Amino acid sequence: DNVSYIIMQAGKEVEVAGSNGTVLHSGDTFTIPLLDVGTYTVRLITNVDENHISVEIESGIIVRAVETNVSADRVDVTYGEDVILVINSTNANGVHYEIIKGGEIVLSGNVSANEAINLTANLSAGTYTVKLNTISGDNYADAENETGIVIRKASSSVNADSQTVVYGEEMTI
Repeated sequence: DNVSYIIMQAGKEVEVAGSNGTVLHSGDTFTIPLLDVGTYTVRLITNVDENHISVEIESGIIVRAVETNVSADRVDVTYGEDVILVINSTNANGVHYEIIKGGEIVLSGNVSANEAINLTANLSAGTYTVKLNTISGDNYADAENETGIVIRKASSSVNADSQTVVYGEEMTI
């Protein structure tokens, strides 16, 4: 027997790259072209002659979103050192970041996937939370993650040499 198939979503026929109505032969397997995320039904119908009874069955297909991932290592530096946040992501077009200090967003933006951000000129000494969210398409599951940035205060110093002068002389320290 020959079999044709129809792909449906929410009770309506979905045209998928010209595949609906494709005729298969007994024992054949078939590959369904790329489907968007969702729940589908494949209806298989035997194409018979007048001596056979046509059979129709349905089978379900669930297409899940592609998982994305995002992370960045914690940054721990002393003020004056470079503050470089290296963002790693998979299956994402980009990453949105927010840098938060004391509950307030002090810096935010979007970067390409797997990009490093130089924050040296933008942050003062303190402890920051970094929130990361993937930017992806409709068929991808967005991911979020957090890391931290700690910028310790730099040491300061002052030097003074002891001086001995005679009264009335200027003194330079």
